[in-house]
Amino acid sequence: MSTRLRQPRVANRLFILATLALLSPAFLRAQPTMLDPDIRVAPVTSVVANAVRLVADSQSDDLFYMTRAGTIYRVNIASGSSDALYSTVDHGLGNDQVLGLAAGPDGALYVLGNMITDTTNALRVMRGMPTGSGNDRTWDVVVESDVFYRSMTAFDHMFNGMIVSPDGDYLYINSGSRTEHGEIQNQNGAIPDLREIPLTSAIFRVPLDGELHHLVNDEDSLVEKGYLFADGLRNSFDMTFVRDRLMATENSGDRDDGDEINVILEGYHYGFPWRMSNHDTPQRFPGYDPASDPLLSPTVSSYQDGFFYNDPTYPPPPDGVTFTDPFPNGGPDAARFRRESDGAPMDAATSNEPAYTLTPHRSPLGIVYADYDSLTWPYQDHVFVLNWSSPNSPLIAALGDTASDLLKISLVCIPEDCVYGCEQIATGFQHPIDAVIIRNKLYVLEMVFGGTGTLWELSLPVVSGSGTEAPGLTSSSLRISSIYPNPANDGIQVRISSERVRKSTISVFDVTGRRVLESEVIVTAGESTHTVDLAGLAPGVYTASIRSGLENSSHTFAISR
Repeated sequence: MSTRLRQPRVANRLFILATLALLSPAFLRAQPTMLDPDIRVAPVTSVVANAVRLVADSQSDDLFYMTRAGTIYRVNIASGSSDALYSTVDHGLGNDQVLGLAAGPDGALYVLGNMITDTTNALRVMRGMPTGSGNDRTWDVVVESDVFYRSMTAFDHMFNGMIVSPDGDYLYINSGSRTEHGEIQNQNGAIPDLREIPLTSAIFRVPLDGELHHLVNDEDSLVEKGYLFADGLRNSFDMTFVRDRLMATENSGDRDDGDEINVILEGYHYGFPWRMSNHDTPQRFPGYDPASDPLLSPTVSSYQDGFFYNDPTYPPPPDGVTFTDPFPNGGPDAARFRRESDGAPMDAATSNEPAYTLTPHRSPLGIVYADYDSLTWPYQDHVFVLNWSSPNSPLIAALGDTASDLLKISLVCIPEDCVYGCEQIATGFQHPIDAVIIRNKLYVLEMVFGGTGTLWELSLPVVSGSGTEAPGLTSSSLRISSIYPNPANDGIQVRISSERVRKSTISVFDVTGRRVLESEVIVTAGESTHTVDLAGLAPGVYTASIRSGLENSSHTFAISR
C-alpha cells in the first residue's frame, strides 16, 4: 500500500484510491513514537475489533491474526491486504473466548478455545493442517480438559497463551487463575470454599504425537502423565522461546505487586497465589487488614467487591515446594515499585533495589526473542515485550510510569537465575497485545474494543551491507563464543572464534546502548581469548561486541560485586 502511494499519479482513479487509503484508521491516527531514530515504523494494515493473537505462517512471510470470536485473517505484508480465512464454522470454537493461536513448523495452525457456559469452562485446542489445496485445512482436536467451575468474576483468566516448541514436538498452554489472589470464589455459595484448582494458574505441555490428550482436574494425574510443566503462574498470557528455554510474561493483580517476566523451567513453582512478584500475598497471614495494606488502593474493583479480607482459612503453601521469584529489573525503564514497608514509590534506576520485574499494572503481553544475526548489537539476542495498559492508568501514573509501549530487555541467565536491564524503545501504541518478529521486522498487533486497530511494522537496524532479504541468514564467521566469568567482577575473558586472522574492535555497551569501553585486538584463526578490564563500571547488565568490517557479534553479561 505504501509503495503505491509513492508512485506518480498516472490516473485520477489511482489518486482517489490513494486518498481513500490515507483516510483509513491505520493512517489517520498518529504513528507510535520510536525512541531510537534507527528504528522505522509503518502501518501494514487496519485490523478489526477485538484482535487478540498474531502469528507468522511458517510456510511463507504472511501473518495470521485472530479475533476473540475465532475469526482468523491472513495478512499479506507486501500488499497490506487481509482476508478472513477461517472461523468458528471451520474449527468449531467460539463463545468470544478464543484466546490462543499458534503456528507449528510444519504449517499447522493451533486454535485454543474456552468452552464456557454460565458457570463452567473447559479447554479445547483444534489443529488445522494444510491440505495442499489453496487455503483448505483439515481440523482435528488435539487437547481437551475436564469441565470445571468458573469464578464468574473479572478474574476468570481462562486458557489463553499457547506456543509450539521449535522442534514441533510439544504444545505449551497457559491456564490463567480463576481468582484475583487465591481468595475464595464460590459462585455466591454454590461451590463452597473453592479457590484455585489443578487446571488453573499453570502452564501445561502436551506432546504433538497425533493422539487426543485430555487434561483432568487432578494434580497427581497431570504430573504422572507429564502434562503439568510449571505451576504457580497467575496469568502468563504470552510465551516465547529464548534459544531452548521458555520465557513468559506474567500479570499480577490489583495490588501493587510487580508484573513479572519469568524463565519457565519444568517442575518449577512460581509462587501464585502465595507469592506475587517478590512479595508474599498478605491475605495468607492471620489478621490481614486490607485497609492498612500500603500496596492496595481502595479504588480497585477487587477491593470494592470485598475480595481482600481477613482470611484465617487461607491454605498454607504446599509442603516441600520452593517458590521461584521473577528475575529482577535494574532499569532504566519500567522499573517502578512500591516499598513494601510503607508503600513509598521507588525507582530501581535510582535506588539500590531492583524491581521484580516490571512496574505494577503494565500488563505485559506480547513477548518475542530476536536471534537474527544481522541485527545491530543493541537488538540482536534481546527480548522484546509489549505492555497493554493505557499510559493514562492512574495506578501506573501514581508510580511515575507509562505503558502502551515496547520494551527491550538485555538478559543474562546463569544458569536459571536471570538479571536484566529494561529500556523503553517505542511508545504511543493503542493497547498493543501481540507481536511477531521475522528477521529484522517486528510486527505489533493492537487490540481495540469496538473499533479498528493497526498492525504496525517496526524495522530494526541491521549491520550495514548484511542484507535482509534471505530468511535464516547464517551468522558471521567472527563470533563471541563465550564470556567468563558471567556474572563478572573486575574483568572478563572474551573468547572469540574467527575463520582468519584480523584486526577487530571489542566494545562494551550499557543497557541504554552507550559505549563505555572500547579496545582494538588481533584475533587469530580459530579460537582466541582476550581480557577486558571492567574496573570502574557499575554493577548491571552490559553487552560486549566484537566488530571487524561489516561483521559483528555480541554477547550479554552482568557485573555483580
